[in-house]
Amino acid sequence: MKVDVSNLSFGYNELLFDNISFTIKPNKITTIIGKNGVGKTTLVKTLVGLNNYSGSIKYDDILFDNDSKNSIINDISILFSDYKNVIINKNIYDDILFELEKKEFDEDKYEEIINKVSSELGLEYLVHKNYDELSDSDLSLACLLIMLISSPKLLIIDNALNNLNYDKKIKIFEYLKKKKITVINISNNVEDILLSDSLIILNDKKCICSNNIKKILEKESIFNECNFKLPFIVDLSTKLKFYNLIDDIILDKEALVDSIWK
Repeated sequence: MKVDVSNLSFGYNELLFDNISFTIKPNKITTIIGKNGVGKTTLVKTLVGLNNYSGSIKYDDILFDNDSKNSIINDISILFSDYKNVIINKNIYDDILFELEKKEFDEDKYEEIINKVSSELGLEYLVHKNYDELSDSDLSLACLLIMLISSPKLLIIDNALNNLNYDKKIKIFEYLKKKKITVINISNNVEDILLSDSLIILNDKKCICSNNIKKILEKESIFNECNFKLPFIVDLSTKLKFYNLIDDIILDKEALVDSIWK
């Protein structure tokens, strides 16, 4: 699902966004970062019609308005950091059924869908557990499973996977790419940038967009303005390049090690 945002403005007592425009490419992972209070969660809510705004939002070239809203929202899953929009019942299985029923799936297909998605994610062990049994990381994975059970075209993640280690995140993002699910990943963790195809930085009511992750990571001043450090491996390779120990900035840990040892 492609998302086109044009001249979007929104604010409460004052503007949080002032005529920002960007495109979320279909079947790609776009990470959005910005300092606390810049309006990342507000942007998510605005994109799905929970806030009034000026400008236009299109999904797959269809204008998001009162006529198209319900059909578009049906193809979107959102995972907020507090999971309040996911956890309805006491156990995961009942919330999976709730999600399938809400999205009007054929009841005869429920078990087939549950088995397929949970096994593909390696999360079969979570399906019949209660929430109060789960660790923080398993809670994140359980809520993710529920949001993916309906095979959404667009998944919006709002700092909801912070409890997962980096290796687990890699596997999750590889799954999302394999399934060609468009992802908007709102994150306070700059390391997530390295798992992404595109980056949007929110700062001072505007946004900076790049489909070239490596190129924007070379502009350290942009990250300094937002009080963000560079991802560790990028910061390290930048320093190594400065001392002529490597020829270029490297985004992959193993590739960096290989380059140093040559």
